[in-house]
This record gives sequence, C-alpha cells and structure tokens, in this order.
Amino acid sequence: MSVPRIALLAALAGAAFGQRIRIKAGTAAPEGSPWHQILQRTREDWSKLTGGAVSLSIYAGGVLGGEVR
Repeated sequence: MSVPRIALLAALAGAAFGQRIRIKAGTAAPEGSPWHQILQRTREDWSKLTGGAVSLSIYAGGVLGGEVR
C-alpha cells in the first residue's frame, strides 16, 4: 500500500471519529504544473469525501511552510 493511501486511510479513520485532520505536503513540482494540479484535485476530493474533516495543505516549488525563497 502506498504512503498516500495509508495517510488517507488514517485521516479517514480520524475523521470518522469527529476529528479534523490537516495534512501538509511539500513537493518540488512548480505551482501550476500538471503535478501540482493533481495534488490540488486530490485536496478537493479528500475534502469532499470527508465533509471537510480532512484538509491538505500543498507547498509547491520545493518550499515548505515559512521557508524563505
């Protein structure tokens, strides 16, 4: 089982018990690239599947959080 599937299953389990889950994902894919767009669709799908209980924050372009570019 792949890491994204395991993370989603864990998040779904937490959401089933009323917990809100936030997942942070860093990627080297540039903003607006096809890979970044796939991650954005994944974020939307996860939110819809869990009624907003699971949120995915995407940090594109190799920058994570508060790092200076």
